[in-house]
Amino acid sequence: MNKKKFYTILIAIVVLVGIYFLPPVRQCVRGGLTGEYFVEDDLCFSWTAIRRGIINKPTDVEKQNIKALINNVLNPARKEYGSYIKVNSGYRCAELNKYVGGKPNSQHTKGQAVDIICKSESKTNDLYKLIKRSGKYDQLLFERTKNSKYHWIHVSWRSDGKNRKQAIGDYVK
Repeated sequence: MNKKKFYTILIAIVVLVGIYFLPPVRQCVRGGLTGEYFVEDDLCFSWTAIRRGIINKPTDVEKQNIKALINNVLNPARKEYGSYIKVNSGYRCAELNKYVGGKPNSQHTKGQAVDIICKSESKTNDLYKLIKRSGKYDQLLFERTKNSKYHWIHVSWRSDGKNRKQAIGDYVK
């Protein structure tokens, strides 16, 4: 095996370890030290944007919306849930949103929405029910792909106080 191939494989392994093992550790350490499990970067990071060369940087208004979503929904839910929550998709600039097939008026483009999952479908369902009970959301959707292979929770929050409390897609009542 040549050096270039070796280093390519090594970098791929390090990236995969970072994706799957460091976020839970980061959430636990951060939560233990500050009481905050999520920060703005967690909702703005996108492998798709990196691969496509898209700069996924929110404006000041979008940053405020992201912070409101974190403070009002994500951090309280994570604290009560007591376990790791994975962010699949948070803030998306217009270019990234278009690339991933998002709706042009998606709350993701305003920094008001995030798609999250837990370690299993039943755990994701438990989190869905927890957030629904809290009443702190604008939209709360339990979503899945057409073949039901993948599932996630879409949750949004409006910092203007006009939250609709629209919950759709109960997995288990």
